[in-house]
Amino acid sequence: MFGARLSLSFPFLLAAVPLMTPDFTRRPKGGGPVPLRRVWFSDGGLTSNFPVHFFDSPIPSRPTFCLSLVDFDAETSVDAADAAVEFEDPRRTDADKLIGQARAPERTAANRPTAVPSGDPKPGDPIWELVSMGRGNRITPVPFTAFDKAGGAGLVSFVLTLVNTARFWSDNQMLIAPGVRDRVVNIALRDDEGGLNLNMPPNTIDELDRRGRAAGLLIAARFDPEAREDPETGNASKQVFANHRWVRFRTFMAAFEDLSRRFVRSRRGSDAAARDREESSLETMIEGSAPEDIGYPIPSAARAFYREVPEDLERLALEMAEKTRADPDIAFDRAPQGVDKRVRGASPRPKMRFWLRPLTNNDPQAAIAELPDPSMRTGSGSTNENAGGA
Repeated sequence: MFGARLSLSFPFLLAAVPLMTPDFTRRPKGGGPVPLRRVWFSDGGLTSNFPVHFFDSPIPSRPTFCLSLVDFDAETSVDAADAAVEFEDPRRTDADKLIGQARAPERTAANRPTAVPSGDPKPGDPIWELVSMGRGNRITPVPFTAFDKAGGAGLVSFVLTLVNTARFWSDNQMLIAPGVRDRVVNIALRDDEGGLNLNMPPNTIDELDRRGRAAGLLIAARFDPEAREDPETGNASKQVFANHRWVRFRTFMAAFEDLSRRFVRSRRGSDAAARDREESSLETMIEGSAPEDIGYPIPSAARAFYREVPEDLERLALEMAEKTRADPDIAFDRAPQGVDKRVRGASPRPKMRFWLRPLTNNDPQAAIAELPDPSMRTGSGSTNENAGGA
Protein backbone atom coordinates (compact mmCIF):
# COMPACT_ATOMS: atom_id res chain seq x y z
CA MET A 1 0.00 0.00 0.00
CA PHE A 2 2.84 2.40 0.86
CA GLY A 3 4.53 1.77 -2.49
CA ALA A 4 1.26 2.38 -4.34
CA ARG A 5 0.69 5.67 -2.53
CA LEU A 6 4.30 6.69 -3.19
CA SER A 7 3.71 6.28 -6.93
CA LEU A 8 0.56 8.41 -6.93
CA SER A 9 0.55 12.12 -7.70
CA PHE A 10 -2.87 12.98 -6.29
CA PRO A 11 -3.15 15.39 -3.35
CA PHE A 12 -3.97 13.82 0.04
CA LEU A 13 -3.32 10.32 -1.37
CA LEU A 14 0.35 10.95 -2.08
CA ALA A 15 2.78 9.51 0.48
CA ALA A 16 6.00 11.48 -0.11
CA VAL A 17 9.28 10.21 1.36
CA PRO A 18 11.86 12.61 2.83
CA LEU A 19 15.42 12.11 1.63
CA MET A 20 18.64 13.95 2.39
CA THR A 21 20.90 15.51 -0.24
CA PRO A 22 24.08 17.64 -0.03
CA ASP A 23 23.29 21.34 -0.08
CA PHE A 24 26.30 22.86 -1.86
CA THR A 25 24.79 26.34 -1.63
CA ARG A 26 25.62 26.26 2.10
CA ARG A 27 29.14 24.83 1.79
CA PRO A 28 31.26 26.08 4.74
CA LYS A 29 33.76 28.73 3.62
CA GLY A 30 36.49 27.36 5.85
CA GLY A 31 36.04 23.78 4.66
CA GLY A 32 34.38 20.93 6.47
CA PRO A 33 31.47 18.65 5.59
CA VAL A 34 28.74 19.90 3.27
CA PRO A 35 25.44 20.24 5.17
CA LEU A 36 22.48 18.11 4.19
CA ARG A 37 19.08 19.33 3.11
CA ARG A 38 15.77 17.50 3.20
CA VAL A 39 14.06 16.90 -0.14
CA TRP A 40 10.88 15.00 -0.93
CA PHE A 41 10.70 11.99 -3.22
CA SER A 42 7.38 11.51 -5.02
CA ASP A 43 5.82 10.19 -8.21
CA GLY A 44 7.99 10.60 -11.30
CA GLY A 45 4.84 11.07 -13.36
CA LEU A 46 4.76 14.65 -12.10
CA THR A 47 7.43 15.40 -14.71
CA SER A 48 7.01 12.59 -17.26
CA ASN A 49 4.74 9.58 -17.61
CA PHE A 50 6.50 8.45 -20.77
CA PRO A 51 10.30 8.36 -20.20
CA VAL A 52 10.91 6.01 -23.11
CA HIS A 53 14.31 7.60 -23.83
CA PHE A 54 15.74 5.97 -20.68
CA PHE A 55 15.51 2.58 -22.40
CA ASP A 56 16.78 3.52 -25.85
CA SER A 57 20.03 3.50 -27.76
CA PRO A 58 20.63 5.34 -31.06
CA ILE A 59 20.16 2.12 -33.05
CA PRO A 60 18.49 -0.75 -31.14
CA SER A 61 19.54 -4.38 -31.10
CA ARG A 62 16.25 -5.43 -29.49
CA PRO A 63 12.85 -3.77 -29.32
CA THR A 64 11.31 -1.98 -26.36
CA PHE A 65 7.58 -1.36 -26.03
CA CYS A 66 5.26 1.18 -24.49
CA LEU A 67 1.67 1.17 -23.27
CA SER A 68 -0.24 4.46 -23.42
CA LEU A 69 -3.46 4.70 -21.43
CA VAL A 70 -5.86 6.97 -23.33
CA ASP A 71 -8.06 8.92 -20.94
CA PHE A 72 -11.81 9.01 -21.50
CA ASP A 73 -11.53 12.71 -22.40
CA ALA A 74 -8.64 12.26 -24.82
CA GLU A 75 -8.49 11.17 -28.42
CA THR A 76 -5.82 8.71 -29.43
CA SER A 77 -3.23 9.46 -32.11
CA VAL A 78 -4.71 8.00 -35.31
CA ASP A 79 -4.41 8.95 -38.98
CA ALA A 80 -7.77 8.53 -40.68
CA ALA A 81 -6.31 9.21 -44.11
CA ASP A 82 -3.76 6.40 -44.09
CA ALA A 83 -5.16 3.90 -41.59
CA ALA A 84 -7.54 2.32 -44.10
CA VAL A 85 -4.61 1.26 -46.26
CA GLU A 86 -2.92 -0.40 -43.31
CA PHE A 87 -6.09 -2.15 -42.22
CA GLU A 88 -6.62 -3.57 -45.71
CA ASP A 89 -10.29 -2.74 -45.21
CA PRO A 90 -11.56 0.60 -46.57
CA ARG A 91 -14.63 0.37 -44.34
CA ARG A 92 -12.65 0.36 -41.13
CA THR A 93 -9.92 2.64 -39.76
CA ASP A 94 -8.51 3.39 -36.33
CA ALA A 95 -10.32 6.72 -36.45
CA ASP A 96 -13.62 4.82 -36.64
CA LYS A 97 -12.84 2.81 -33.51
CA LEU A 98 -14.02 3.90 -30.09
CA ILE A 99 -10.45 4.61 -29.00
CA GLY A 100 -10.38 7.46 -31.51
CA GLN A 101 -13.54 9.06 -30.14
CA ALA A 102 -13.25 11.08 -26.94
CA ARG A 103 -16.26 10.90 -24.58
CA ALA A 104 -18.06 8.45 -26.86
CA PRO A 105 -21.20 7.08 -25.09
CA GLU A 106 -20.06 3.55 -25.97
CA ARG A 107 -16.91 4.14 -23.89
CA THR A 108 -18.82 4.90 -20.70
CA ALA A 109 -19.07 2.48 -17.79
CA ALA A 110 -22.73 1.88 -18.61
CA ASN A 111 -21.68 0.09 -21.80
CA ARG A 112 -19.14 -2.23 -20.20
CA PRO A 113 -20.05 -5.90 -20.81
CA THR A 114 -21.44 -7.61 -17.75
CA ALA A 115 -19.42 -10.76 -18.44
CA VAL A 116 -15.81 -10.63 -19.63
CA PRO A 117 -14.79 -13.60 -21.80
CA SER A 118 -11.79 -15.63 -20.70
CA GLY A 119 -8.75 -16.34 -22.83
CA ASP A 120 -7.08 -14.25 -25.50
CA PRO A 121 -9.17 -11.98 -27.75
CA LYS A 122 -9.85 -13.30 -31.25
CA PRO A 123 -10.16 -11.37 -34.53
CA GLY A 124 -13.39 -9.34 -34.49
CA ASP A 125 -13.60 -9.30 -30.69
CA PRO A 126 -15.24 -6.03 -29.44
CA ILE A 127 -12.20 -5.42 -27.22
CA TRP A 128 -10.25 -4.23 -30.28
CA GLU A 129 -12.44 -1.13 -30.30
CA LEU A 130 -10.46 0.03 -27.27
CA VAL A 131 -6.94 -0.97 -28.36
CA SER A 132 -4.81 0.52 -31.13
CA MET A 133 -1.21 0.31 -32.31
CA GLY A 134 0.46 2.36 -35.01
CA ARG A 135 1.47 0.53 -38.15
CA GLY A 136 4.94 1.18 -39.54
CA ASN A 137 5.70 4.62 -40.88
CA ARG A 138 2.27 6.25 -40.63
CA ILE A 139 2.40 9.81 -39.31
CA THR A 140 -0.12 10.36 -36.54
CA PRO A 141 -1.47 13.69 -35.27
CA VAL A 142 -0.57 14.99 -31.83
CA PRO A 143 -3.02 13.66 -29.21
CA PHE A 144 -4.99 16.26 -27.31
CA THR A 145 -7.57 16.44 -24.55
CA ALA A 146 -11.06 17.24 -25.82
CA PHE A 147 -12.27 19.15 -22.77
CA ASP A 148 -14.88 21.00 -24.86
CA LYS A 149 -16.74 17.90 -25.98
CA ALA A 150 -20.37 17.58 -24.99
CA GLY A 151 -20.70 17.49 -21.23
CA GLY A 152 -17.05 18.46 -20.67
CA ALA A 153 -16.97 22.22 -21.18
CA GLY A 154 -16.53 24.45 -18.17
CA LEU A 155 -13.96 26.32 -16.13
CA VAL A 156 -12.85 23.31 -14.05
CA SER A 157 -12.41 21.16 -17.15
CA PHE A 158 -10.45 23.94 -18.84
CA VAL A 159 -8.11 24.43 -15.87
CA LEU A 160 -7.47 20.67 -15.61
CA THR A 161 -6.69 20.62 -19.31
CA LEU A 162 -4.13 23.40 -18.84
CA VAL A 163 -2.45 21.40 -16.06
CA ASN A 164 -2.41 18.22 -18.15
CA THR A 165 -1.00 20.11 -21.14
CA ALA A 166 1.88 21.34 -18.99
CA ARG A 167 2.51 17.83 -17.67
CA PHE A 168 2.11 15.79 -20.85
CA TRP A 169 3.22 18.08 -23.68
CA SER A 170 6.69 16.51 -23.87
CA ASP A 171 5.25 12.99 -23.54
CA ASN A 172 2.75 13.60 -26.34
CA GLN A 173 5.55 14.76 -28.63
CA MET A 174 7.40 11.49 -28.04
CA LEU A 175 4.25 9.47 -28.73
CA ILE A 176 4.29 10.63 -32.35
CA ALA A 177 8.07 10.53 -32.85
CA PRO A 178 9.42 8.23 -35.59
CA GLY A 179 10.98 5.16 -34.02
CA VAL A 180 8.62 5.48 -31.05
CA ARG A 181 5.07 5.60 -32.42
CA ASP A 182 5.35 2.16 -34.04
CA ARG A 183 5.99 0.44 -30.68
CA VAL A 184 3.30 2.17 -28.63
CA VAL A 185 0.03 0.40 -27.89
CA ASN A 186 -2.82 2.77 -27.04
CA ILE A 187 -5.39 1.43 -24.58
CA ALA A 188 -8.60 3.42 -24.12
CA LEU A 189 -10.03 3.94 -20.64
CA ARG A 190 -13.69 4.24 -19.74
CA ASP A 191 -15.01 7.11 -17.63
CA ASP A 192 -14.70 5.10 -14.39
CA GLU A 193 -11.12 3.90 -14.98
CA GLY A 194 -7.76 5.45 -14.23
CA GLY A 195 -7.13 8.64 -12.30
CA LEU A 196 -8.82 8.64 -8.89
CA ASN A 197 -10.76 5.45 -9.57
CA LEU A 198 -8.79 3.51 -6.98
CA ASN A 199 -11.41 0.97 -5.92
CA MET A 200 -12.46 -0.63 -9.19
CA PRO A 201 -14.69 -3.73 -8.99
CA PRO A 202 -13.45 -7.11 -10.27
CA ASN A 203 -15.40 -6.90 -13.55
CA THR A 204 -13.74 -3.58 -14.40
CA ILE A 205 -10.30 -4.99 -13.63
CA ASP A 206 -11.03 -8.10 -15.71
CA GLU A 207 -11.92 -6.01 -18.75
CA LEU A 208 -8.80 -3.89 -18.31
CA ASP A 209 -6.79 -7.10 -18.11
CA ARG A 210 -8.35 -8.24 -21.37
CA ARG A 211 -7.30 -5.01 -23.05
CA GLY A 212 -3.78 -5.67 -21.75
CA ARG A 213 -3.90 -9.15 -23.29
CA ALA A 214 -4.91 -7.60 -26.60
CA ALA A 215 -2.01 -5.16 -26.36
CA GLY A 216 0.42 -8.01 -25.74
CA LEU A 217 -0.90 -9.90 -28.75
CA LEU A 218 -0.39 -6.86 -30.99
CA ILE A 219 3.18 -6.41 -29.79
CA ALA A 220 3.96 -10.08 -30.39
CA ALA A 221 2.38 -10.02 -33.85
CA ARG A 222 4.49 -7.04 -34.91
CA PHE A 223 7.85 -7.91 -33.34
CA ASP A 224 7.94 -11.70 -32.86
CA PRO A 225 9.60 -13.20 -35.97
CA GLU A 226 7.62 -16.41 -35.48
CA ALA A 227 4.21 -14.69 -35.43
CA ARG A 228 2.08 -15.55 -38.43
CA GLU A 229 -1.34 -13.94 -37.84
CA ASP A 230 -2.50 -10.45 -36.94
CA PRO A 231 -4.64 -11.00 -33.81
CA GLU A 232 -7.03 -8.17 -34.65
CA THR A 233 -7.77 -8.79 -38.31
CA GLY A 234 -6.81 -12.42 -38.78
CA ASN A 235 -4.69 -11.40 -41.77
CA ALA A 236 -1.05 -12.37 -42.23
CA SER A 237 1.20 -10.75 -39.66
CA LYS A 238 3.69 -8.14 -40.87
CA GLN A 239 7.01 -7.92 -39.01
CA VAL A 240 8.19 -4.37 -38.34
CA PHE A 241 11.45 -4.58 -36.37
CA ALA A 242 13.64 -4.31 -39.49
CA ASN A 243 11.69 -1.21 -40.46
CA HIS A 244 11.96 0.07 -36.88
CA ARG A 245 15.77 -0.26 -36.91
CA TRP A 246 15.94 1.45 -40.31
CA VAL A 247 13.78 4.35 -39.12
CA ARG A 248 15.94 4.77 -36.02
CA PHE A 249 19.08 4.77 -38.19
CA ARG A 250 17.63 7.34 -40.61
CA THR A 251 16.43 9.49 -37.72
CA PHE A 252 19.75 9.41 -35.87
CA MET A 253 21.88 10.14 -38.93
CA ALA A 254 19.62 12.99 -40.05
CA ALA A 255 19.89 14.52 -36.59
CA PHE A 256 23.68 14.06 -36.63
CA GLU A 257 23.87 15.69 -40.06
CA ASP A 258 21.90 18.66 -38.73
CA LEU A 259 24.07 18.86 -35.60
CA SER A 260 27.30 18.73 -37.61
CA ARG A 261 26.25 21.74 -39.68
CA ARG A 262 25.28 23.69 -36.59
CA PHE A 263 28.58 22.74 -34.95
CA VAL A 264 30.66 24.16 -37.80
CA ARG A 265 28.69 27.38 -38.09
CA SER A 266 28.52 28.00 -34.34
CA ARG A 267 32.20 27.14 -33.76
CA ARG A 268 33.33 29.63 -36.38
CA GLY A 269 30.76 32.19 -35.30
CA SER A 270 31.71 31.90 -31.63
CA ASP A 271 35.40 32.54 -32.36
CA ALA A 272 34.53 35.49 -34.61
CA ALA A 273 32.39 37.05 -31.88
CA ALA A 274 35.20 36.40 -29.37
CA ARG A 275 37.67 38.35 -31.55
CA ASP A 276 35.26 41.28 -31.64
CA ARG A 277 35.16 41.23 -27.83
CA GLU A 278 38.94 40.72 -27.68
CA GLU A 279 38.50 37.41 -25.88
CA SER A 280 40.42 34.17 -26.26
CA SER A 281 39.57 31.76 -29.07
CA LEU A 282 38.74 28.14 -28.41
CA GLU A 283 42.19 27.20 -29.75
CA THR A 284 43.84 29.45 -27.17
CA MET A 285 41.75 27.88 -24.44
CA ILE A 286 42.77 24.40 -25.58
CA GLU A 287 46.44 25.41 -25.49
CA GLY A 288 45.99 26.55 -21.89
CA SER A 289 47.22 30.09 -22.59
CA ALA A 290 43.93 31.98 -22.22
CA PRO A 291 44.28 34.93 -19.83
CA GLU A 292 40.69 34.51 -18.67
CA ASP A 293 39.75 32.25 -15.79
CA ILE A 294 37.85 29.58 -17.73
CA GLY A 295 38.01 26.62 -15.31
CA TYR A 296 37.71 22.93 -16.19
CA PRO A 297 41.42 22.44 -17.16
CA ILE A 298 42.37 19.53 -19.41
CA PRO A 299 45.43 17.27 -19.03
CA SER A 300 48.40 18.36 -21.12
CA ALA A 301 48.43 14.98 -22.87
CA ALA A 302 44.89 15.61 -24.11
CA ARG A 303 45.55 18.96 -25.78
CA ALA A 304 46.36 17.42 -29.17
CA PHE A 305 43.22 15.27 -28.89
CA TYR A 306 41.13 18.40 -28.16
CA ARG A 307 42.55 20.06 -31.29
CA GLU A 308 42.36 17.13 -33.68
CA VAL A 309 38.90 15.76 -32.96
CA PRO A 310 36.98 19.04 -33.52
CA GLU A 311 38.97 19.54 -36.72
CA ASP A 312 38.04 16.03 -37.84
CA LEU A 313 34.38 16.66 -37.03
CA GLU A 314 34.44 19.96 -38.87
CA ARG A 315 36.15 18.36 -41.87
CA LEU A 316 33.52 15.61 -41.94
CA ALA A 317 30.69 18.15 -41.71
CA LEU A 318 32.16 20.26 -44.51
CA GLU A 319 32.65 17.20 -46.72
CA MET A 320 29.06 16.14 -46.13
CA ALA A 321 27.85 19.67 -46.89
CA GLU A 322 29.86 19.87 -50.12
CA LYS A 323 28.43 16.60 -51.40
CA THR A 324 24.91 17.75 -50.59
CA ARG A 325 25.55 21.13 -52.22
CA ALA A 326 26.71 19.37 -55.40
CA ASP A 327 23.77 16.96 -55.40
CA PRO A 328 20.77 17.51 -53.05
CA ASP A 329 19.99 13.79 -53.24
CA ILE A 330 23.20 13.01 -51.33
CA ALA A 331 22.05 13.74 -47.78
CA PHE A 332 20.71 11.90 -44.77
CA ASP A 333 17.77 14.28 -44.84
CA ARG A 334 16.75 15.92 -48.08
CA ALA A 335 14.83 19.07 -47.19
CA PRO A 336 11.22 19.24 -48.46
CA GLN A 337 10.53 21.96 -51.02
CA GLY A 338 7.28 23.92 -51.13
CA VAL A 339 4.09 22.41 -49.74
CA ASP A 340 4.86 18.83 -50.74
CA LYS A 341 6.29 17.24 -47.58
CA ARG A 342 6.72 13.76 -49.03
CA VAL A 343 10.12 14.16 -50.65
CA ARG A 344 12.14 11.10 -51.58
CA GLY A 345 15.26 11.14 -49.42
CA ALA A 346 13.73 13.06 -46.51
CA SER A 347 14.21 11.57 -43.05
CA PRO A 348 11.20 10.35 -41.03
CA ARG A 349 8.95 13.13 -39.82
CA PRO A 350 8.51 14.87 -37.48
CA LYS A 351 12.21 15.66 -37.68
CA MET A 352 14.27 14.73 -34.61
CA ARG A 353 17.10 16.91 -33.29
CA PHE A 354 19.86 16.65 -30.70
CA TRP A 355 19.60 18.92 -27.69
CA LEU A 356 22.05 19.27 -24.82
CA ARG A 357 20.14 18.42 -21.66
CA PRO A 358 21.40 17.67 -18.15
CA LEU A 359 21.43 14.13 -16.83
CA THR A 360 18.68 13.35 -14.35
CA ASN A 361 20.98 11.38 -12.03
CA ASN A 362 24.61 11.13 -10.96
CA ASP A 363 25.11 7.53 -12.07
CA PRO A 364 28.66 7.30 -13.51
CA GLN A 365 27.48 4.67 -15.98
CA ALA A 366 24.92 7.12 -17.33
CA ALA A 367 27.42 10.00 -17.51
CA ILE A 368 30.06 8.33 -19.73
CA ALA A 369 29.17 5.95 -22.56
CA GLU A 370 31.04 2.65 -22.66
CA LEU A 371 34.02 2.57 -25.02
CA PRO A 372 33.33 0.62 -28.23
CA ASP A 373 35.14 -2.67 -28.70
CA PRO A 374 38.29 -2.25 -30.87
CA SER A 375 37.12 -5.12 -33.07
CA MET A 376 34.32 -2.89 -34.38
CA ARG A 377 36.87 -1.13 -36.60
CA THR A 378 37.24 -4.25 -38.75
CA GLY A 379 33.66 -4.45 -40.04
CA SER A 380 30.75 -2.17 -40.84
CA GLY A 381 27.97 -4.24 -39.34
CA SER A 382 29.43 -7.15 -37.37
CA THR A 383 29.12 -6.10 -33.73
CA ASN A 384 28.68 -8.09 -30.58
CA GLU A 385 25.25 -8.86 -29.14
CA ASN A 386 25.33 -6.10 -26.53
CA ALA A 387 26.63 -3.33 -28.75
CA GLY A 388 23.20 -1.86 -29.47
CA GLY A 389 22.08 -1.30 -25.91
CA ALA A 390 18.48 -1.33 -24.76
